[in-house]
Amino acid sequence: MLPTISGEFRVAGDVDIRYSGGGVAFARVRVVADKSKKDDNGEWQKEKEFWANVTAFGKTAENLAESVTRGDLIEVTGQIETREYEKDGVKRTSVDIAANRVAVSLSRNPVGSSSGGTQPQAKTEAENPWGSPAGNDEPPF
Repeated sequence: MLPTISGEFRVAGDVDIRYSGGGVAFARVRVVADKSKKDDNGEWQKEKEFWANVTAFGKTAENLAESVTRGDLIEVTGQIETREYEKDGVKRTSVDIAANRVAVSLSRNPVGSSSGGTQPQAKTEAENPWGSPAGNDEPPF
């Protein structure tokens, strides 16, 4: 059994979605997590970066492709696996996460992003289920 990882990642590229011969969706996207701290001048400096490829299947893959774009912050839970390969004579290691769950993170997504980071609008009186004007702090009873 492969170890499970759960973390918050920044989407680093476009989601690539494809379908198997049987019609099952699978999506792949490159993500990054980093550790940053402020230097003596108050500027943020990246100390470490962790890159991974996230693969999702079925409805999770379709939701991933429809819901996220490059730069969005997502939460991923899945099995982590490393694989080694050689490119141009150099041995490399790739980290892959087979996602069980992917969710758009609401904690720090930029305002105006496609993932719902915009400010909520006050409901009009007609849309307010309590029947009182939006912004009124009085209880509806």
